[in-house]
Amino acid sequence: MIKIRRRGLTSIIGLIATLIVAIAFSQIPNLSILTALAFLIGFTMTFVSIPFFHFSTRRY
Repeated sequence: MIKIRRRGLTSIIGLIATLIVAIAFSQIPNLSILTALAFLIGFTMTFVSIPFFHFSTRRY
């Protein structure tokens, strides 16, 4: 298992990246670029969900 340091910071950066990509997604009329941005939205959400769910299911 890979340890992710600074999970909170990683989640925040991932959420900000998703927000930026989503704003760009709403402004671009080119279908090719929108396809690439849809991929980036999914890619950045993995950096948010993996640390978040790992932290929320961790037992102390």
